[in-house]
Amino acid sequence: MAAKAKKAARAKAAKPANKVKKTKPLSKPAKAAARPAAGSPAPGMRPAAKPAKALGKITFYGHYLSIPSIKVGLMLSLAGVEHDYRHVDLRAGEQKSPHFLAINRFGQVPALVDDGTAFCQSNVILEHLSEAAGKFGGKNEAQQRLIHEWLLWEADLMATGLGATRAQAVFYNADVAVLTYLRGRGNRALDTLNATLGKQPFLTGTQPTIADIACAPWIAYADEAGIPLDPHANVQSWFQRMSALPGWKSPKDALPRP
Repeated sequence: MAAKAKKAARAKAAKPANKVKKTKPLSKPAKAAARPAAGSPAPGMRPAAKPAKALGKITFYGHYLSIPSIKVGLMLSLAGVEHDYRHVDLRAGEQKSPHFLAINRFGQVPALVDDGTAFCQSNVILEHLSEAAGKFGGKNEAQQRLIHEWLLWEADLMATGLGATRAQAVFYNADVAVLTYLRGRGNRALDTLNATLGKQPFLTGTQPTIADIACAPWIAYADEAGIPLDPHANVQSWFQRMSALPGWKSPKDALPRP
């Protein structure tokens, strides 16, 4: 018995004094959710609006009888953008001069130069000024899309409806059948505006945007186009709201006359 007790004591002494108990390996940590890059919106949040770009030295080329020019002139006034104005003598063909064609390859007014970069087509100019000045643009992606849709619609139906009718009636003494067709397009445009403006104060919501600035000047020339506004009460109210905006000018007096 004594021999067995000594043998057990020696075996116990031979074992490590600080035996570490084996444990199961830690489970791998759950994969962390992807974090947005610095400056990115959190998941489910709308991206922040792009900061406005700084406007440089602005030179605006136009003509007081050109409604597309008037649209740009009104935007510059409403947005409070300082600029130099250059009258382009259309009757003398100045818009076809090499100097002007270097600015606007289409040989049309309006044109705008921002720190050496030239812009043409009135609605493109409106979009540039809105983004650069940070005014009269959309508050979110959906409204920006609506604005762009209205700008394309304006160029299609307002310009060819009210604009072309006025041009044919005032400047070209068009045939009655031609005027009847064009006035039909003008009334279609006014019907569309009237329906939309019966639901909200401005074309894309509760505040004016460049969509309104693009469409409103044509209303001032509806009389010259021979298109009455009496059936379109919502359009008349909207035009009054536009006329009350700080910086608004009567479209017929918006640009200097030489």
